[in-house]
Amino acid sequence: TALLYLEIYLFNKATDAILNPEKMTATTMGVKGADKLRVGIKMVVNQAGQALLNQHGDINRTRKILVDDTLCETIVVIDNHITPSAKFADILLAAGNQLSGSGRSG
Repeated sequence: TALLYLEIYLFNKATDAILNPEKMTATTMGVKGADKLRVGIKMVVNQAGQALLNQHGDINRTRKILVDDTLCETIVVIDNHITPSAKFADILLAAGNQLSGSGRSG
Protein backbone atom coordinates (compact mmCIF):
# COMPACT_ATOMS: atom_id res chain seq x y z
CA THR A 1 0.00 0.00 0.00
CA ALA A 2 1.13 3.50 -0.73
CA LEU A 3 1.80 5.95 2.05
CA LEU A 4 -0.28 9.08 1.67
CA TYR A 5 0.88 12.40 3.00
CA LEU A 6 -1.89 14.64 4.25
CA GLU A 7 -0.98 18.05 5.57
CA ILE A 8 -3.66 19.45 7.81
CA TYR A 9 -3.00 22.69 9.59
CA LEU A 10 -6.30 22.81 11.42
CA PHE A 11 -6.99 19.60 13.29
CA ASN A 12 -10.74 20.10 12.94
CA LYS A 13 -10.26 18.97 9.34
CA ALA A 14 -8.34 15.93 10.54
CA THR A 15 -11.30 14.81 12.63
CA ASP A 16 -13.34 14.87 9.43
CA ALA A 17 -10.62 12.79 7.76
CA ILE A 18 -10.85 10.28 10.59
CA LEU A 19 -14.64 9.97 10.40
CA ASN A 20 -15.33 10.63 6.69
CA PRO A 21 -12.20 9.91 4.66
CA GLU A 22 -14.14 9.75 1.39
CA LYS A 23 -14.76 13.50 1.67
CA MET A 24 -11.02 14.20 1.81
CA THR A 25 -9.93 14.58 -1.81
CA ALA A 26 -7.07 16.12 -3.72
CA THR A 27 -9.39 18.93 -4.77
CA THR A 28 -11.08 19.70 -1.46
CA MET A 29 -8.27 19.09 1.04
CA GLY A 30 -5.07 18.79 -0.95
CA VAL A 31 -4.56 15.04 -0.56
CA LYS A 32 -1.27 14.13 -2.24
CA GLY A 33 -0.54 10.77 -3.82
CA ALA A 34 -4.17 9.80 -4.43
CA ASP A 35 -7.46 11.26 -5.57
CA LYS A 36 -9.02 10.70 -2.14
CA LEU A 37 -8.43 8.95 1.14
CA ARG A 38 -9.55 5.30 1.07
CA VAL A 39 -9.41 4.88 4.85
CA GLY A 40 -9.56 7.30 7.74
CA ILE A 41 -6.47 8.69 9.42
CA LYS A 42 -5.15 6.05 11.82
CA MET A 43 -2.26 7.96 13.40
CA VAL A 44 -1.86 11.55 14.51
CA VAL A 45 1.41 13.20 15.53
CA ASN A 46 0.94 16.46 17.42
CA GLN A 47 3.95 18.55 18.39
CA ALA A 48 3.89 21.53 20.74
CA GLY A 49 0.28 22.41 20.34
CA GLN A 50 -3.19 22.10 21.70
CA ALA A 51 -4.72 21.42 18.31
CA LEU A 52 -5.81 17.93 19.26
CA LEU A 53 -8.54 19.16 21.53
CA ASN A 54 -9.05 22.85 22.13
CA GLN A 55 -9.10 24.11 18.54
CA HIS A 56 -12.62 22.83 17.91
CA GLY A 57 -16.08 24.23 18.23
CA ASP A 58 -17.30 20.89 19.57
CA ILE A 59 -14.74 19.54 22.03
CA ASN A 60 -17.06 16.70 23.08
CA ARG A 61 -17.21 15.40 19.48
CA THR A 62 -13.43 15.57 19.21
CA ARG A 63 -12.95 13.80 22.54
CA LYS A 64 -15.19 10.91 21.41
CA ILE A 65 -13.07 10.54 18.27
CA LEU A 66 -9.77 10.62 20.17
CA VAL A 67 -10.76 8.00 22.75
CA ASP A 68 -12.13 5.55 20.15
CA ASP A 69 -9.19 3.30 19.21
CA THR A 70 -11.13 1.91 16.26
CA LEU A 71 -11.07 5.36 14.62
CA CYS A 72 -7.65 6.86 15.32
CA GLU A 73 -5.46 3.99 16.47
CA THR A 74 -2.33 5.86 17.58
CA ILE A 75 -1.82 9.37 18.92
CA VAL A 76 1.71 10.67 19.45
CA VAL A 77 2.16 13.93 21.35
CA ILE A 78 5.49 15.75 21.62
CA ASP A 79 5.34 18.53 24.19
CA ASN A 80 7.18 19.96 27.18
CA HIS A 81 4.08 20.08 29.40
CA ILE A 82 1.30 17.67 30.21
CA THR A 83 -1.41 19.42 28.25
CA PRO A 84 -5.02 18.32 27.78
CA SER A 85 -3.98 17.03 24.34
CA ALA A 86 -1.16 15.01 25.91
CA LYS A 87 -3.66 13.15 28.05
CA PHE A 88 -4.99 11.48 24.88
CA ALA A 89 -1.55 10.30 23.75
CA ASP A 90 -0.72 6.66 23.27
CA ILE A 91 2.91 7.76 23.03
CA LEU A 92 4.09 10.89 24.87
CA LEU A 93 7.52 12.26 24.02
CA ALA A 94 9.29 15.04 25.90
CA ALA A 95 10.10 18.11 23.82
CA GLY A 96 12.99 20.43 24.55
CA ASN A 97 12.40 24.03 25.47
CA GLN A 98 14.38 27.28 25.41
CA LEU A 99 16.21 26.29 28.60
CA SER A 100 17.41 22.88 27.46
CA GLY A 101 20.55 22.56 25.42
CA SER A 102 21.54 26.21 25.69
CA GLY A 103 25.19 25.28 26.13
CA ARG A 104 25.49 27.68 29.05
CA SER A 105 26.31 26.66 32.55
CA GLY A 106 26.16 28.57 35.79
